[in-house]
Order: sequence, then C-alpha cells, then structure tokens
Amino acid sequence: MLFSHLISTVQPPQGHVAVGDTLQNMSVKSQPQKHSLKTLAAAVLGVTALAVLGVFVYYQNRQLSLLEARITSVEGRTEREKSRLRRNLDDLDADVERLVKRHIDQHLDTRQVPSQDAVEVLVKQLLASETQLLQSYCDNSTIVCHPGVKGERGDSGDKGAVGQVGLQGLQGLKGNPGAPGYNGPPGPKGEIGNPGATGAKGEPGTAGQTGLAGPKGDKGDRGDIGPLGPSGPPGPKGDIGGYGSGNAPLPQDCCLRLSAPKEIGSHSVTIHATVGDNVLLGCKESGYPPPTIQWIPSLSLLGTTRYVQSKDGLTLMGAQLSDNGKLFTCKVTNMFGSSDTLYMLDISEPINVSVTPTALNFTEGSPGDITLTCSFSGYPLPTVQWIHEKKNGQTVLVNANIDNSKQGVSILTVPSPTTSDGGNYVCRATTSKGVRTEASASLTIFVCDTPVHVDLHLLGAWLSAVFLSMSTVGGVVVVSVMCPSNRERPEDKTITTGTTVTLHCDVDSDPPATVTWIYPHNDPHPRFNVVRNPDSSITITSADNENEGVYTCIARNDYGVAQTKARLQIVSNVTVTLTPKSTSLTTTPVVALDCKSTGDPAPSTTWSKLDASIDKTDPRYINVGGNLVITGVTPATQDKDAGVYICMGKNNISTTSEKAIVYKEVPAVDCTSTFQICTGPIGVACGATCPAGCASKPGTLFGFRDYTANSQLCLAAIQSGAVTDAGGLVTWSMRDGSYLSFQGVTQNGITSTATGPIHAAASVFI
Repeated sequence: MLFSHLISTVQPPQGHVAVGDTLQNMSVKSQPQKHSLKTLAAAVLGVTALAVLGVFVYYQNRQLSLLEARITSVEGRTEREKSRLRRNLDDLDADVERLVKRHIDQHLDTRQVPSQDAVEVLVKQLLASETQLLQSYCDNSTIVCHPGVKGERGDSGDKGAVGQVGLQGLQGLKGNPGAPGYNGPPGPKGEIGNPGATGAKGEPGTAGQTGLAGPKGDKGDRGDIGPLGPSGPPGPKGDIGGYGSGNAPLPQDCCLRLSAPKEIGSHSVTIHATVGDNVLLGCKESGYPPPTIQWIPSLSLLGTTRYVQSKDGLTLMGAQLSDNGKLFTCKVTNMFGSSDTLYMLDISEPINVSVTPTALNFTEGSPGDITLTCSFSGYPLPTVQWIHEKKNGQTVLVNANIDNSKQGVSILTVPSPTTSDGGNYVCRATTSKGVRTEASASLTIFVCDTPVHVDLHLLGAWLSAVFLSMSTVGGVVVVSVMCPSNRERPEDKTITTGTTVTLHCDVDSDPPATVTWIYPHNDPHPRFNVVRNPDSSITITSADNENEGVYTCIARNDYGVAQTKARLQIVSNVTVTLTPKSTSLTTTPVVALDCKSTGDPAPSTTWSKLDASIDKTDPRYINVGGNLVITGVTPATQDKDAGVYICMGKNNISTTSEKAIVYKEVPAVDCTSTFQICTGPIGVACGATCPAGCASKPGTLFGFRDYTANSQLCLAAIQSGAVTDAGGLVTWSMRDGSYLSFQGVTQNGITSTATGPIHAAASVFI
C-alpha cells in the first residue's frame, strides 16, 4: 500500500500536457496552413518537444527507481525496527516479571503480601512507559524519508506548555534492620527519703462482748479430814420409786458402764425464736451413775411461772422481747466429772407493715397532693423502701418526697399527680436478717370531665353523635364528655378450693369503653380455667391457689380511664393428722402426741380432753409448736394422765379435730369382764387384751359404741369392730353417761339392748 501510494503521488502537475496531446494539437494547428515555413517551424517545435519529453521521461524513470530503492530500504529498516521493538517488549516482559517477583518476595520477607490492586498499578505504570517509547518510534518521520540537507536554523518557537507530571517510580527495597545497640550502664541509686510524721493515736475501740466461760480448772488436792460434825436433821421423803425387778442381782456389767457425763452438741448454742414461742433448751442426762442437772440461773431464781424443767431440758413458755440476750447454763454432773452447755436467746418480733389509704382516685389537674403513710413494726426494727409499680409494668425505686423522721412511720408525698404517677406504691420493710414484708396502695389518675371548646361551623351535626351533652357559651359550644365509670365493681371474694366464681365489671361511659382485665401477678393473659364472658365479666372454674390474687378491671375510652380491683382469696379446709393414735402409759415415762394441722389460712391448734380437762398449770404438760408432751409419767399420775386427747385445728373457714387415746393397762380380763374393771375418775382411759372365743358366750350388753359400765367389754369390742372374735387389744374411756342415749343394735353377730341415761358409761375407741 505504501508503494501504491508513492506511485500515485508521482503524477504530472496540473497545467502540463502529455506528449500525445501536444502532437495532436500541433497537427490540428498545422492543417489550415500550407505555408512551408510554418511547416518547418512546426517540425522543429515537434522535435524539440519530443526531446524534452524524452528527457522528462528519463528523469521520471530514474526518480521512480530511486523511489523504489528508497521504499525497499525503508521497508527493511521498518522490519529491523519491528524486530528491535519485539526484543524490547520481550525484555520488558522479563523485566516486569523480575520486578514483580522481587516486589512480591520483598513483601513476603516482611510478611506483607501485596494486594491485587498494587500489582495492577505497577503493571500499568510499566506499560505506559513502554507505550510512550513505542509512540516515539511511530511518530519519527525519519524512518520513512532520508533526511535532506540541513536547513537554516529557524527562529525560536514559543515556549511549550509545562508537561504533565511523570508517573511515580517504584518503591525501593527495604533495607535490612540494624544490629541492636548495647545496654547503657545502670543509673545511680536514689537517696533514701525522709520518714513521714507519726500519725495521731486513734481512740480506743468499744469493748467487745463478754466471752464464753473458760473451761473448769484442775481439781485441787484433797484436804485433811475434818472433825466429825453433829448429825443433821432428816431430809424430806423422796418420791416413790418405780417398780423394781424383785431380788435380781446387780448386773455384772454395772462397773463397765461407769462414765462421766458426755457432751451433747456444742458448748455454746444460740436459740432463735419469735415472740410468743415456747422455747426448749435441750439438756438430757448422760453418763453413769445418772448425773444431776443444774441450771444457772437456778429455778429458784427463775421461778416456775414461765420456766418448766423436764427430762428433755428447760422450757421457756411464751418468749418475750425482754428475754432477748439472756444466758442459761446447763451443768450435768456425776462423781466422775461434769459437762456445761451455754444457751443464748435471740428473740425477734414479726414484722407488721400497713399502708393507708389502700386506694386513691385523683383527677389530673385538680389542686392538691397525695399522701401515703406506711406504718411498720418489728424487732429488730426494719428499714423501708418505697417502690412505684407503674401501669406499663415498669418498677421504679422512689427516693424523693419521703419523710422518715418518725420511728416506725414513713410518709410518701406525690405532688400534683399526673397520669404517669398512677399505679401501685409498695412499702417494703426488710430486717437486718433479710426478712421482708410489704404492703401497697393503688393510685388511679383520671382525665375526665374536661370541657372541650369546638367551633360550631367546623363540626356541625357530628357533635350530637359523639358527645354526651352540649351548651353554647359566647357562640362557642362547650362539650362535656363522660369518662368511664364502674357501675358494678368486682368485689373481694373468699372461696374454697374447687369453687366456681364470677367477677363482674359493668361500666357506664360515652363513647362506649373497652374493658380489659389484668390478672394476678400483672399477667394480661388468663389461666386455662378462666373464661371471659360477653358482658365483660370473667368466670373462674374449679379455682385453685394459682387463681388467688388481685384482679383489675380497666375501662378505657377516648376521654379517660377507670379501673377497679378485687382480691380473690382461695382458702382450703383444715386437715389434722395426729400420731400416735394410742399410747400405753405403762411402757414409757414420756408421752409425745404429734399433731399437724394444715389449711389456708394457716389454722390455730388447741388441745382438749374428752369428758375431762387438761391441767395447764401442771408443768409436766408442755405444748411445743402444737404438739403435746406429757413428762414425768408414774403409776401415781396415770389416772390424771390417761384419757382421750383431742387436737383441733381451726381457721375462719373450717374446724377439724382428731383423737388419740392415752390409756393405762388393766389386769388380765376374760369374756365376762365388764367396763367396771377400769377404775378412776370420769375421763380416764383404759386398755385390756380380750381372749379369743368371746362371741359365742352370751352376756349383758347395753348400747352401741357407747355402752353402760356393766356391759361386757369384750362383747362390746367385737360388736363395735375394735377387735374380732380372735381377741386383741381394746381401749375405752369412762364418760358421763347422763346425757348419752344407749341404742340396741345387732352388729358383727352381737346383739345389744337399749337403755336410758346412766351415771357412768364407756366409749370404745375405734
């Protein structure tokens, strides 16, 4: 293409005429003229033109040859330049590869791997540099034409514009780290500072509590025997001893059992109790021979009104706050030694907390403040906190507007209450021992009966459909809206477990109010046995303890909120468990009757005796936590101690009782023995073992379960079901029969006869 282009450029200049054209023109011009001179001139002119044309053609051919040679030379030089450029590009690729590799190795050595973006920037810089070099070759016209004769130096051109800043060079390699320097010599030791001034002597501390008594000192040497003194007066007669075992010889292991009193528990014991409790300071005999027990202070100083000594220890009846901190020592001694136990009483008083008033309603914007008073008592005296339980469930500790200047009273003031102040206010009392009791009051804030001023032309007839009443004041309608109010409030109820109950909440409001319920423990969702009725009441089916608590009915419309609360208390009947059901006085010197009474509310427990009374002044009868303990039982006390004991549990819901018989054993009986074999006062209880086969032996029998004293006791036991004809133990108590009715029945194959009231009767214990 380059050669064709060059050929096309070698054309005759415009205005020149080709040789053929010239001859033709000459021939045309010579035809009209016949004159010879003109012909000769034309011939000379034609020869000259041919000569000139030949010279011109020769010159043109020579120029074409030179041009072809030059083109061939240029093409060769172009190929050589292309080869050199290829070698330069190959060398450039190798240089780029080495440079990139070195750059990567350098970063790898320094644990810095270059990112892909960094490598791309490096390659782009190298390509731009090589592209600039290639462009300089392509723009060089010397590779196309040979340079001509150097022309004269032209005038200096205008200074060109400042060129663009070149590309930034590659970052050099990081040098190797230098060797660490040597450690300098240690500095000189500083001088010792001046001692500080001696502080002021502190005040002496308070005296500590008196320590426990130290151990008893070693026994001193025995002194010389003194002179025999005169005989003393005879001592008082001792108690009647128990039944002996005849003339049995002294056991051979008697001497092996000799020992000093043993320690029982710790040397020092703290007894925690509440005001009104009966407190037992346990101290039992140990060692052989049986030791003596001495209390310090002695019973002569303590008196027997509130202190009762028994085999189990010393009982303080009805603890009082004045007993707090008292010390008692039990000293057990025999001929081989002694053992001491120190008791300290820690008496506390239950916490009582109340808040007044318990419920308040307040209309927002009304003048005045709300005052809540928390009264509390107990020992140790508790500290109190006020807690605000808001309607949204948030709980906030109240720290402001509280007056605690008076002991046992905390007064909380809520100034100018707003809707955010509504909710429950809890007064929480806590003792130093961590015992906590609380009481609360509810504050309801209403936003009601607020006149709303509305322009007549804005609302028109729409007012009559929304508001309850309207009056015109100065061309403006004054609208009185009606907030929700409870027409029928839910009432506090107390029901027994398993009962079905309905709580009502009827509301008057305009516009109509939406009624919601909040269930116990601030739960918005009812339990499975609670159903909401179409009239907004709720029904609780087969209520249990989980349904107990406060139920809140909330009525809300666009102009206010009204709420009311009712407490539902779930109670249960009293149950009493008494063990043992029967106990013989012959086998034990101590009788313990364990009575457990349960119910909701917690029941009280009392003891009584059938057709007799319990001697509450006798210190042998101890009531501990509802249990009855009879101590010091001997043959001489059996008529007083025997009987049918009744444990009764009672709360404001129900009363339940259980019986246990404590009996004395009578001599052997036969089928004809009557109840008269049991001797003693009315109310005494006896027990005997009936032989087998009494059902086939007829006898006298009056009544059923309650029998006359002359009835045969074994026949009565079979008829009442206490034993079978195979015999066994039967127990009964002697009663006042003057108000009993003795019926005649046939039961278990035994027939009895009816009779009228008599003085003494017997009741078989089943």
